[in-house]
This record gives sequence, C-alpha cells and structure tokens, in this order.
Amino acid sequence: MIMKKTLLLIVLIYPALLYGQIDTQAGIDWQTFLAKQDPVREKLPQKFDHGAFLGNGLLGTTIFQDGQQQIRFEIGRSDVTDHRRDNGRLPVGGLLLKTAGQIRSGTLRTDLWNAEVRGEITTDRGDDHREKRGLLF
Repeated sequence: MIMKKTLLLIVLIYPALLYGQIDTQAGIDWQTFLAKQDPVREKLPQKFDHGAFLGNGLLGTTIFQDGQQQIRFEIGRSDVTDHRRDNGRLPVGGLLLKTAGQIRSGTLRTDLWNAEVRGEITTDRGDDHREKRGLLF
C-alpha cells in the first residue's frame, strides 16, 4: 500500500519538478475564451434531452419548455438510477416556472465561466426584462 502511494506521488509530482511550475496564466483571457464556447439555444428546447444542463457531477438540472406556458427545471442526481427508464436516471424533483401568457419564443445561454444559465422568454403578453437571479446549485 505504501509502495502504491509513493509511486502515485512520484508520477504526479515528477513532471512538475522536471518541467517547473505550469504557467496557468499564459496571457489567456479565460473568461473571453470560454464565452466563445458557451452553448447558446436560439429556440427554447422542447425535450429533456435537449435542455440546458447545469450541475456539479452529482446534482444537476435540465431546463426546457414543457407546454405552452411553463419552463421545467428537472432535477436529478447521478447516483439515483433505475433500469426502467431509457437513460437510467430517475428525477428527484423539479420546478415549474409558469408564465402569465403563452410562450412565443425564447433563448437560453449556458455561461460556462459563471456556471449559470441565462435566458429570455417572450409570451403573447410581452417581454419581462427585469433581471431575476436564483436557483443556485
């Protein structure tokens, strides 16, 4: 056991000692770089599998339009599974955002740098441009 730990330590540390510290700065503006990689949906997803995903590897949520007047936040855990569903995972909860009017259009953007999803929804009763923050995971 001690031999395995020593070998693992050597394998992980040796490259850093050999080549010096890894330059994590390297003059790269990571926020700008990641913004170019953000998944952007110009149309609201209509299915679970096409929704905007957020999570930390254990707990996650998928955001998609579920009907004419609601956005669904389907919440799940990667360790809660069952063989009866097509993707094997069972939802552990969810939230519904019900709109006053029927949804006409909308967009979603997964901001990789800030680990959040932002979106805009237009209904037959107009837009709501007030910024609302919440649903932090």
